[in-house]
Amino acid sequence: MGAAVVLAIAGAVAGLRLDRSPGQESCPASAEVEGALATRQVVVPGGAADEWRLWYHREATGGTADAIRMQLYGPDRELRLERVISVVDGQCEAAAPLLAAILHRFFKTVVWSAPPRPPRAALASERAPPPAVVRVREPDHRPRVAVAVGPGLVIGTKPAACAVLDLSVSASLARGFRLGLSAGLLLPPLRQEESVSSADRARLTRWPLRFSAVAAMVGTRLGIEVGPAAHVFVESARSESIPDVTQRRVSLAVGGTTRVLLFGPGRWSTGLELGAYHGVITPNFFIDQTNGRHTVLAPPAWWALVALSVAYSFFPGSESGSRAKGGGSGWL
Repeated sequence: MGAAVVLAIAGAVAGLRLDRSPGQESCPASAEVEGALATRQVVVPGGAADEWRLWYHREATGGTADAIRMQLYGPDRELRLERVISVVDGQCEAAAPLLAAILHRFFKTVVWSAPPRPPRAALASERAPPPAVVRVREPDHRPRVAVAVGPGLVIGTKPAACAVLDLSVSASLARGFRLGLSAGLLLPPLRQEESVSSADRARLTRWPLRFSAVAAMVGTRLGIEVGPAAHVFVESARSESIPDVTQRRVSLAVGGTTRVLLFGPGRWSTGLELGAYHGVITPNFFIDQTNGRHTVLAPPAWWALVALSVAYSFFPGSESGSRAKGGGSGWL
């Protein structure tokens, strides 16, 4: 066993002494081992009449985890048990409960069955299963970039089906709370027609661009996001009677959006969106007729959007931390 500093566990377990290599940083600390043994209620056969020795020391492996080698010697100074436990660097306190659990199971077997001591060769050949690595995952506060696509329904002058395409960027401010910005468009462009006279019709093509800033509360599987949103419409119109003349305008509608999120496996999520908007910048198109100038193709004062989208978070390239729960994964 070599030279060792012998430290008695004062009153914690009768008949058991704790040894560790001299000059070694205590990993885990003696008090943590003592507390773990007391919590596990480890019972040593023979009590104070027999002295068992628990010896451990820390071995650097060169990776992100260190090895703690423990050896248990009986009253006859023969090796009875040997184990190697791996712990993440800086998490020494996590090894104390593992040491106590191993000793509890070993001594419980000894107390109830009292088997004869196996030959030293058998003990030397006994090896523990692959060591357990204790990992503590921290929330991932890196910004996330995601793309979402899905079907939608615009309810304005008249209902129209569309496809929604969005690109979003979000960042975690606290566990389960994220802020995000998104930009996207609706496809195909919306169409509107209006009869100008019995022999003429005006036609409009509307390209909707959408922007939003949302706050999201996310859990393990579900989340909800709300925030203000705006739609910018780039529009062009022409009449059948003058096909070579095109008028153009830009209008703006603002409102709010709410989306319920369902997080799927890995980086996937599904969102059900409901938004309502009011036109604040609505320039008009005019057409001159014999009885004067008339307004045509007026933009809707109010309109709504219902959409179901599937999102994929493609940045950062590797997963780090836990979901926020959100951190969940998902596109926010």
